[in-house]
Parts: sequence; C-alpha cells; structure tokens
Amino acid sequence: MALTDVDIDQDGQADHVLRYEQGKCRRMFEGFPYFYESALLVLDDDRRTIDYARTDLLVQHLFKNAKYRVGIPNFQLYQVFSYKGTVYLDKWNGGGGDKQDSTTLTLHQPEANTVSVYLVNKGQANKLCQIRLFPTDVAPHN
Repeated sequence: MALTDVDIDQDGQADHVLRYEQGKCRRMFEGFPYFYESALLVLDDDRRTIDYARTDLLVQHLFKNAKYRVGIPNFQLYQVFSYKGTVYLDKWNGGGGDKQDSTTLTLHQPEANTVSVYLVNKGQANKLCQIRLFPTDVAPHN
C-alpha cells in the first residue's frame, strides 16, 4: 500500500489517496494462475475511513454493490501521476471489465489489454485517451 496527498479532483485541495495492491504481476504471462489488482481509494481527513463519494470518481471498473462499495478491481491496475502540475490517473485493463461494459466478466473484452488515462475535474472522471497494448485477437496471458 502507498499513501500520498495529491489534488486528484483538481479542486485546489490535496486529497489523501491510498493505492492498494493485491497480487503481483510476476506470474501474469504464465497463464493467469493468480489474480492481481490495484485500486485507488480517497480517504477522509482522518486517513482511516474511505470517502466513498470521491473514491467513486476513481473507480472505473465493474461490480460495485452493497457488499463491495468500491467494486472488485480484478485484472485492473491503477496509478496516479502528475504532468505539468495536473494530476491524472491511469488504469491498465487486463480484461476484468469496466463501467462501459457491465454485462459479462470475460477475460478478453473490447477494453482488455488497454491503458486508459483519466482526468477528474468538477465531479466527473473523463477518459482522455486509451492505448491498446495488444490486438483484440491476441491473448498475451496464455
């Protein structure tokens, strides 16, 4: 886990952002015997509780419900970066789904094997670009 203070939503105030990681990618090209994920969570000022309203802006994946309020980021890897004073988030999508296609959980969806960059501003997360790392008919994990 890593905790940093960055203005993730461009409102002039630093946010406490926690990056939670589970499972490492060291075995990803051996056929996915293990799942992996990383998630970004915005914490309240006490740095002990999740601010769900602001975290929701960072959650660009599926399966949010009463039990999993921030979803299940399987096959999703999130990061935060700064460029020219503006903070962005990126998501590598390994095929676990995203908000655009919530119908199935299949490994090779149209969004699989892409990196997307988002800007959070004025209460909205906007996808700025998406880069495909492999053709859609390639299964790089097998």
